[in-house]
Amino acid sequence: MDKQRDVRQEAADTCGHGRAGRQMQSHHRRQVDMQDPRQVAQYGLNALLKAGTDKAQCTLTLTDKHELNVDLGEFTLVRTTFDTEVGVTAIRDGRKGSTSINKSDSNSLDRAAADVLDIAAASSPDEANDIAEVQPAAVFSSGSDAPDMDKMHSRMKEMLQSVKATYPKVMMRQAILDFTRTRSCFLNSNGVDFVTSKGVYSCSAIFSSKDGEKVSSFNYTAFSLQDLEKALLNCGSIDALLQQSTEQVHTRPMEGKFVGDIIITPDCLGDMLYFLSYSL
Repeated sequence: MDKQRDVRQEAADTCGHGRAGRQMQSHHRRQVDMQDPRQVAQYGLNALLKAGTDKAQCTLTLTDKHELNVDLGEFTLVRTTFDTEVGVTAIRDGRKGSTSINKSDSNSLDRAAADVLDIAAASSPDEANDIAEVQPAAVFSSGSDAPDMDKMHSRMKEMLQSVKATYPKVMMRQAILDFTRTRSCFLNSNGVDFVTSKGVYSCSAIFSSKDGEKVSSFNYTAFSLQDLEKALLNCGSIDALLQQSTEQVHTRPMEGKFVGDIIITPDCLGDMLYFLSYSL
């Protein structure tokens, strides 16, 4: 990363809304990130039970994201953000309440426990409301614990150079390569105790093509990677979409009417599944 001394570096506390926090807040998030997730989740669960719920569950998720941004073909931003989320659920007399907060101190957890019981009291009872049954405690992990920032920079630079050489008509509006590490702990009053740790790279790009005065529509793509062993241009469908973008500069309207089949490309699958899953 020595080649990027002129790139703005930022340590931001997103606090769930994506804005950079003050230095004091960022320092607090670093402290939270170093806590044992299970201890915080256990305190949250105990707070729910102490507040008088029949069944309870608490999930703590700690996330740190290391991000490298490119705008209009130039490196513009390197930043690391930290985020904390605590989700609590309470069931009392068949009534269920859930809420989440972005603080993990004891006072905030106590208030969340009281609030979620108020939410439950205002809801309608449903005998189907329940939590997971007891299962053996387990720890799950995947991916790396830390990013390879030098490799992130070299892969991004490699992609920009390859796009410029292979698809000179393409304008790379924005490209983001990030590494996100997520640690979480899930506990409930039935004895479920799960701890997970996951590290994953993600790349997204927004682009269009231009030929003289003609410009194609914007397109975008995104994909996730466990490591950076392959060139970014060889991952996902970005290479195919870049080529298609250059072929969509000169378009013309369809003439007449016809009956035919609809071809749905693989890149539509994610949006379709998202729509279906959130419509249930």
